[in-house]
Amino acid sequence: MRTDTERLRAEAHARIQQRLRAAGRSLSAANRSWRQTRPGMLVQQYRDSEFHGRTKHAVRVRFRLPLDGDPAPEPRRLALVAAWAGALGMAGVLVLLPVLASLFRPGASSYTLTMMLIGLVGVGATAGAFASIHRRRAPWIGLSIGTLALALAIVLTASR
Repeated sequence: MRTDTERLRAEAHARIQQRLRAAGRSLSAANRSWRQTRPGMLVQQYRDSEFHGRTKHAVRVRFRLPLDGDPAPEPRRLALVAAWAGALGMAGVLVLLPVLASLFRPGASSYTLTMMLIGLVGVGATAGAFASIHRRRAPWIGLSIGTLALALAIVLTASR
């Protein structure tokens, strides 16, 4: 009788051990799958790619602060970029006033968030125009993007 009980216990113990090993393998496979698909792996794959290296180099070459050895930008070009950016800034202040007023009103609205995002794009493009002053077309492209962002902000403010 004792032998049958011991044998049944040993069989039950073996079945439990087998199920635990199968569950461990499933858990291990799920863990490997999670580690391979998490967002950090995608970022790491992007950083290791050739595209990242080329993009990083292109941005570093086109958008950089002038070095000591760089020639000074042409005064006329600098004056035009500064005047255009100044005009964008002055018009941007007029658009900013309703946005500031909406910040202090109760109740969240998508208008404020949208205007902040548009403003960030416009300011970033304008700052990029100054950072790329030594390039031929880049400042004008940046200022054009800033102007388009300001025009969109004016339209959204007027239609509000």
